[in-house]
Amino acid sequence: MRPTALARHPGFWALILALLIWLPRGLVLDRFVTADEHAWLTRSGNFYQALVRHDWANTFQRHHPGVTVTWAGALGFLMRYPAYAQDAPGQFGWLTEEIEPFLREQGHDPVALLAAGRSVAVLLITAVLLVAFGVTVRLLGLGPALLGFGLIALDPFHVAHSRLLHLDGLVSSFMLLAVVAFIHHLLNGDLRSLLLSAVATSLAWLTRSPALFLAPLAGLFTALHLVQSGVNTTAEIPGAPWARSFRRKPLANFGRDLRIWPGPMALSSRVLRRWAWRLLLWGGVAAGLFVLLWPAMWVHPVESVRQILEAAETYAAEGHLKPTFFAGQVYGGDPGFFFYPITYLWRSTPPVLVGLLLAAVAFVRRGMPFGERPARATAVYLALYAGLFMLFMNVGAKKFDRYVLPSYLPLDLLAGGGWYALAAWLGRHWPRSRSCVAAMVGVVVLGLQAGFTLPTAPYYLSYYNPLLGGSRRAPEVMMIGWGEGADQAARYLNSLPNARELVVASGYTNGPFSYFFQGRTLPIYFWHQADYAVLYAQDFQRQLPSRAFITTFSRQTPVHVVRINGLDYAYIYDLHNMPLPDYVTDWADAIRLVTYQLPAGTISPGDTFRAIFYLVNRAPIPTNWNVLVRVVGADGVEVARSEGWPWGAPTSTWREGDVWPDGHDLTIPPGTPPGIYRVELGFYDPADQTLLPATGAQDGTPRGDLVALDYIQVGTVAPPRSARLATPVELGGEVRLIGAQWLDSRGAAFDPARTEVAAGEPLTLQLYWQAAARPSLPYTVFVHVVDGNGHMVAQDDHQPLQGFFPTDRWFPGVVVADTYRLQLPGAGAFTVFVGMYDGATGQRLPVQGPTGTGGDSVQLTVLSAKVLQQ
Repeated sequence: MRPTALARHPGFWALILALLIWLPRGLVLDRFVTADEHAWLTRSGNFYQALVRHDWANTFQRHHPGVTVTWAGALGFLMRYPAYAQDAPGQFGWLTEEIEPFLREQGHDPVALLAAGRSVAVLLITAVLLVAFGVTVRLLGLGPALLGFGLIALDPFHVAHSRLLHLDGLVSSFMLLAVVAFIHHLLNGDLRSLLLSAVATSLAWLTRSPALFLAPLAGLFTALHLVQSGVNTTAEIPGAPWARSFRRKPLANFGRDLRIWPGPMALSSRVLRRWAWRLLLWGGVAAGLFVLLWPAMWVHPVESVRQILEAAETYAAEGHLKPTFFAGQVYGGDPGFFFYPITYLWRSTPPVLVGLLLAAVAFVRRGMPFGERPARATAVYLALYAGLFMLFMNVGAKKFDRYVLPSYLPLDLLAGGGWYALAAWLGRHWPRSRSCVAAMVGVVVLGLQAGFTLPTAPYYLSYYNPLLGGSRRAPEVMMIGWGEGADQAARYLNSLPNARELVVASGYTNGPFSYFFQGRTLPIYFWHQADYAVLYAQDFQRQLPSRAFITTFSRQTPVHVVRINGLDYAYIYDLHNMPLPDYVTDWADAIRLVTYQLPAGTISPGDTFRAIFYLVNRAPIPTNWNVLVRVVGADGVEVARSEGWPWGAPTSTWREGDVWPDGHDLTIPPGTPPGIYRVELGFYDPADQTLLPATGAQDGTPRGDLVALDYIQVGTVAPPRSARLATPVELGGEVRLIGAQWLDSRGAAFDPARTEVAAGEPLTLQLYWQAAARPSLPYTVFVHVVDGNGHMVAQDDHQPLQGFFPTDRWFPGVVVADTYRLQLPGAGAFTVFVGMYDGATGQRLPVQGPTGTGGDSVQLTVLSAKVLQQ
């Protein structure tokens, strides 16, 4: 690549890039707090105290392990509160707010300390990216590197996470440096690059355990390099042969040019030993620095590593403790293979996606900067790194879009190369204005990237790709928010009269809301003790803490809605005059259920789920009552049960007015048929096993002795392929008919369009319904059979599953398979009509669909019956 005016001033461009990286990350760091940062602030204080007191064991704060995060946070404490290590009484927990009251007593604002730690992380990330830029210049040239790192500097998703006292911005930056430095070593044999890669790898390992992926990746890259270089007994490694052996060949031979697959070669033991020693040196330096920078490894090395590996294994096998929302569905576990590719498209930007297409074209056509072998090899390695890491993370059941942030940065680099290729192509057509053309392309590309990113400041997490619908469509696919916006809800409430006297229940208690609210903050489970409730967008998406709770609030009008960049983030409700939710239940005027948690996602047979009930003691209880939780099917068969004293303490020791959480782990047996199951709750006296009567708290209505509290979905219910309707039919905008299957008296499926049935033969119809929304009423399904004269000759009307699962308890997306039994009176042609109606008024739901007839029924099919000859 020939020197240009651009290349003659690398220091100037590095300074510009440094500003481009730091400015969107380093300003306004005290505006909001994300969900996990309260925990990292606490861990940083603990880490700082452990360092000062030489309590090396307590430098192990978490299995992530997050050591670089706690180093950054500890430096923040050193900057803003250096005496913390001496003043703090000991190590604080992070499950609730323990450190914050102490900090405020000492005159220190948690937000200010958090911002100080964030500023250290931002400076570290800026420095790491600048070093990575310097290495990439040697691989791709200044122009492509400048465009690529310009896209990284203004990547909204990386900007968002690299402003936080958290893991992802740091680990993605360390891993990028580790990879580009290792590639540089492979192609140029520079020992300094190998050591630099080892240092960055160690820092990545100290940040997040998935960075262990770098170890097998280094081995893979080394093997590919040996194969691509065609090493033999006399070959020198590595270096110039890449460039010297480059020859232009037809398009069909580009794979052979890269030598991605092996050809005839002989590897000498000397060559293999040399590369083995280099990998050992790389790994040894990385491991040594890992130990040096984490004092816990000095005293408990085996235990520290064991906890990291066990946690990584757990995360790979199990999903989040709370459900995940993705593509319109709530998942209790793994949201599926396409989660990461789709979330990448939503989080990426149009300049990056177009740049990747341009890079692919340039690579195939051998255009600049992918014309020479070192650059082509670099592109292959970067693409492999991005793709393989995404696949690697896809193995785990626990998924969040930010977990694959390390894949974003190499793709940004490749996109920068694609735009440089376009500039080079345009420059060939206007050779006299080549520099101007290149400058214009760079300005336009980075200007577009900035135009998508900077308007979302400082709430960069609110960016969603406009090519996919942006903020208008994002709530249908993506889980919205991670704490941003809760600060604005707090500021609104702070503006109310007597704000310091207010009590507010919030889903984001620890940090995002509480750090900014002047009054008292309670967890959302204690809403009944609050003046206001703040619900977050993802509470509605994930149906937290329960569907019934969210349904109650969705029917209320918020007094204020926080909107950020076109998205509704937080809803504030005045609780003073709000009626009690329907699900609130009393037992013997002594215990009241106010909130509960049940999984909103699908539970697989063999899995265990946890149900948590929040119970208020309303009167003295002289007896230690037992709680009973059952899971039963529509057939009345019990599939799971848990009973005994509630969590915490026997009921006779409860204090009046206290809220007691009561948790139960319930296992769905393997082989349990898929379908809807009901969760029932009750209390009984163990002396005589008598169940206590339950009443609705809202109106005192008796609810029996076992309360049908809510429903869970076990497995997946779907119509057989042959039973699916070509076009689902929608009823009233609330319910869809998606399938229908006919069974004869022997239970064999048949197609009524091709098969005649025997007159008088009992027939079974299985209908498959899907909730398009939460229906407002408990509708009744009708199946009417009409003869040629319009007379109804057979019918079956009942609520779904014989009333076991009323439609007003359905939740969006749920599929219900229900059975209806019919018998034709004689021979002839009979038309079958299906629909739903309100049992109280007889009003039918209107039908929208190609098979709708009369506006309130679905003409399902025509049955032909004949009289069998004896």
